[in-house]
Amino acid sequence: GDLYVFISVKDHKFFKRDGDDIFMEVSIPVSKAILGTEIEVPTLEGKASLKVPPGTQPGTTLRLRGKGITHLRGHGRGDQHVRVSISIPKTLSAKEKTLIEEFGQLQGDGKPERQFFDNVKRWF
Repeated sequence: GDLYVFISVKDHKFFKRDGDDIFMEVSIPVSKAILGTEIEVPTLEGKASLKVPPGTQPGTTLRLRGKGITHLRGHGRGDQHVRVSISIPKTLSAKEKTLIEEFGQLQGDGKPERQFFDNVKRWF
């Protein structure tokens, strides 16, 4: 007779699979997203170092080449994609709040609207 083999893949805590690629999400502090950092992320074979560039935006996906699933037919492996989420603190100390307010002033909080309307005026 015939032999039928059924394989089911169990869900993992961190990883989601799509073909030969692996996807996961990692959360970093807002300061690390602004300044850039290097973090360790879990892979299928242990840990790997991942460079997060300065100015990384929430939802950015970074890729670790060759850290995914081995191709069934042929050589090579898929990639591991790491989606970056930004953890924003729910409470701040008085000093942290003051520093964030100073940072906002240096960044020109409130000015983007004026800049937008200045740009609109140039067109008319």
